[in-house]
Amino acid sequence: MLNFLLKHILNLINKLSQKNVVLYGKMFGKMLYYIGPKRRSITFNNIKESLKLNDSETTKITKESYQNLGITLFEMIKLRTYTDNQIKELVKFSNIELVEELLSKGRGLIMMTGHYGNWELLAYSTGLFTQKQINAIVKNQKNLLFDKFIIQNREKSGNKMISAGNAAREIINIIKNKGIVALIVDQSADPNKDVFVDFLGRKAATYETPASLALKFNIPILMAYAVRQKNNTYLAHFTELDHSDLSYNKKDVIELTQRHVKHLENQILEIPGQWAWQHRRWKH
Repeated sequence: MLNFLLKHILNLINKLSQKNVVLYGKMFGKMLYYIGPKRRSITFNNIKESLKLNDSETTKITKESYQNLGITLFEMIKLRTYTDNQIKELVKFSNIELVEELLSKGRGLIMMTGHYGNWELLAYSTGLFTQKQINAIVKNQKNLLFDKFIIQNREKSGNKMISAGNAAREIINIIKNKGIVALIVDQSADPNKDVFVDFLGRKAATYETPASLALKFNIPILMAYAVRQKNNTYLAHFTELDHSDLSYNKKDVIELTQRHVKHLENQILEIPGQWAWQHRRWKH
């Protein structure tokens, strides 16, 4: 019964126009805000403690974050029905040529982003625009039907999804074969094996793998975010994260981790309502 209902909902979203995808996505985000008091409280406290705002300002950003989440979810579901031309109208890149430029050096590439703007469209459109396979490390969904549906959508442009649970060996193989690995690096990591760095004024357990790989194999890192514009299209800009002054050791791994976390922090501070604050980022 649950899967039947889920299929019906997915089909309904697929039939929506882009204007209504945004409209109903916002409405769904508002619904999540009101029906989940525990998660809403986590979101509110994350924003208040990080940005030091009053309750009114904090509530405003909390609601914006939920609306962004709803739009992102609806657009992720809608991916299957977007044509290539529709994606190219929806997402613009200011310097997509940087991807090819770094790949031409023959060392592979690590791409990183956060749960900011529409991270799903970022990975999808990067693969579409560059005609390069983006190997994205993802966490599987608990519902098998939804997981299968989302993977099919994400891989439509030629990208490949790799389960985070057993990704280590495959990531190394991709890098050795001069491919592209894409990671979302803004969720809380294992406090016993990863590193703590400053993030929005507090120490946060952060995955050390991206920095470790970049330094060990001398791989360039690109940071990017698909930032939603006022007309509900997206603009993405790639930034190469310089680590030419660092070596492969624990101290420099922490330093490079701090650099990419700082890059995300700067983007969040610019438009805080487009980050997914719902995660317990500082739980450790």
